Amino acid sequence: MLHNNCFNSEVVDLGFLNENLSGDVEQYSEMISIFLIQSKEKIATLKKAISEENFTLIKEASHFLRSSFTIMGLKSKNLLDEIETLSSELKDIEKIKTLTNSVLVNYDESVIEYEKILSCFVKNNN
Repeated sequence: MLHNNCFNSEVVDLGFLNENLSGDVEQYSEMISIFLIQSKEKIATLKKAISEENFTLIKEASHFLRSSFTIMGLKSKNLLDEIETLSSELKDIEKIKTLTNSVLVNYDESVIEYEKILSCFVKNNN
């Protein structure tokens, strides 16, 4: 595990990354960058699917995001489990919307946190 100020967070759990990336800042940067790009696309897909009440696409997007959120230590992965289950049952779009709003709050906070971590890497490498 790395022991510098870039790897402290109260917003995301960095445990998985710390355990699996052995302090390699390049790998951290790559994982974070991939997460930021792919999750942004899937969040957009999820929002569109919800507005269209497309349960199949809601399930697909929430499944992808749940996996990413687990790896990246976001706290709302359990909400995505529930969204995925509800979409599988083709029901309760209003509850899916409510759960998604909570996911989006956590997602937005994590994006800010991961951007800070990436900035810290750049600052410490210069």
